[in-house]
Amino acid sequence: MIAAAGLAGALDALIRKYRQVPFSSWAAIYPDIGQLVDQANVDPTHDEWWQAQTDVLEVVHEPDGRKHARVVIAVHSQGAHSFGPPPAAELAVYEDGRVEGAWANGDRFEFLQLHSGAV
Repeated sequence: MIAAAGLAGALDALIRKYRQVPFSSWAAIYPDIGQLVDQANVDPTHDEWWQAQTDVLEVVHEPDGRKHARVVIAVHSQGAHSFGPPPAAELAVYEDGRVEGAWANGDRFEFLQLHSGAV
């Protein structure tokens, strides 16, 4: 089974990937598309295998008219769904390109998207 540090590294890599995706893409997949799935580039029976689910929990309409998507990423090791909660992160992706969240170690960050990505 992959060590906690390996799962944290996978989570941080996915945070870097998905913080590039603009609000409009997250809003377009909510709620109809469902989860996005990523996995390690090794055989699923390998000890270093992991799989991640990324989902839009909601699109928030704030009182001042701004909107943001609440995106959650959870990383599971091979066969470890019953061994406690997986490492997870929540991103707030705003219409203006601002992204707020925390790395796997809990350190908070704010990121400004300079270009549009897509899911």
